[in-house]
Amino acid sequence: MTNSFKSGIDFVSLNLSSVFGSLSSDAWTNLCEQQIEEMKIAMETAARSKNLDADHLQGFIAEFWHKYTHNTNAAIRGSSSRATMPESNAFGSVDLSVNGRDYSLKYYKDAISSAKSQKTTIRERYEQARVAAERRGEKFMSLEEYMKKRGYPEGTDPNQSIYFGQGKLIPSDQLAEAKAYLEKRIQKELAAGRTEVAENLKNVLDSLTDVIEDGKGNSSIQLTRQQAQMLAEAAKNGELDDVLEKLGITLKDLVSPSDIMRQAFKAGASAALISFVLSVAPVIVNAISMLVANGEVDADELKKIGLAAVTGSARGFLNGTVSAALTSCCKIGLLGEAMKTADPMFVGSLVALTINMAENSFKLASGKISKGEYAQEIMRSYFVTGFSLAGAGIVQVLFAEVPVIASMLGSFIGSVVGGFVYNATEKLIISYCIESGWTFFGIVEQNYELPTEVLEDIGVAVFESESFEQNIFESEIFENQKFDAVYFEYEKIGLTILKRGLIGVFNIGYV
Repeated sequence: MTNSFKSGIDFVSLNLSSVFGSLSSDAWTNLCEQQIEEMKIAMETAARSKNLDADHLQGFIAEFWHKYTHNTNAAIRGSSSRATMPESNAFGSVDLSVNGRDYSLKYYKDAISSAKSQKTTIRERYEQARVAAERRGEKFMSLEEYMKKRGYPEGTDPNQSIYFGQGKLIPSDQLAEAKAYLEKRIQKELAAGRTEVAENLKNVLDSLTDVIEDGKGNSSIQLTRQQAQMLAEAAKNGELDDVLEKLGITLKDLVSPSDIMRQAFKAGASAALISFVLSVAPVIVNAISMLVANGEVDADELKKIGLAAVTGSARGFLNGTVSAALTSCCKIGLLGEAMKTADPMFVGSLVALTINMAENSFKLASGKISKGEYAQEIMRSYFVTGFSLAGAGIVQVLFAEVPVIASMLGSFIGSVVGGFVYNATEKLIISYCIESGWTFFGIVEQNYELPTEVLEDIGVAVFESESFEQNIFESEIFENQKFDAVYFEYEKIGLTILKRGLIGVFNIGYV
């Protein structure tokens, strides 16, 4: 693996997690905001198409409110639970449904009217239809035939509500009074001995509610009848944005700090997994190659895999979490209106650069790296980040249908290309500094000290620190005397040509 390619891979493994965290939070906030926008569109469409006054329109508006506020809250919590509106006018039909729970919605003028509508029995509805038919001079069917036609199984109690089995949804400001009314009616029916009627009323009382719930912690937001009428008027007049904001239906009001951190930790965990894969992939490939070539894997390689997994995952979690939280704050509007349009790719890259700079600054302050190494690392980070952003933008245009995947793929490609280009650029800069003596704004160190070998060669005494050497006893050894011939050597004049080159990180001297 070349140094250029490796520098790109290293950057991706350490910093792609930031991009993923930002893109994840961007997708999350967009999904939440989409539910609010869909509610607005649905309300405005109903106001235009139904041509009703606010008093009659408010019931439809309330249905959209409970559907989409539930869906918004579910999206904020990261849940896939979604409420639906069957939009059926059939006998005893369901108005809202979520996760197998059905609801009947009645937003009448007062609490007693709403409660009475919810407690309407099969028998009461049958009597209304029979009386109407007799007034027209028509013969009407029996109660048993009526129930069979409506799909009720044999043995169904005709004194039960036509909305039996459904939650009874009414305005939040009517809930307490409606319950008091039903409790009073139950006592009256029990006193009169009409236990079947009392049982129906008890069922209505137990299922009376002012929100819809999915049983998983997600619910809609309470709505009074006055608020429903206010929304109906606003929908007819094209003023929904102001009223929804007044009622707190904005991400800034609905999303809590705990929601932001829950999403951030979720994105951070996924980012850690990505960093884990990218960190250990090159080492695993090398280990497999070694296994094929030598028939065994070096234990040190396995140690590298474990170390890379731990450090890469920890860094990935940190980058992903911070980027996700910061992006959410921007998109929701907690950092001001101007930051709501911040590019998540830019936010993720900024977080990665900041954390990288802080890490290297600490290393520089603690003496673990030199000033040249610090400058080199920061320059490489900025350089490769620019190519990463450019690559993400290009690939995202080509594959707009999958923006998150396209952005990450483009970032990966851009980072690797940036690593190649940076190394080539760095070589050009160093070559110019060698020839010209330029310090590149003080980043490159120009060292003009002669090497020790050259100083000794020209006869300059070189000071060396004294070292203690212990005398070692050696026994005398008898050796035969040898004859050594004396050779005559001509005096020579030596020439040493000095040249300048790279002797360290951004450090140029004589070589």
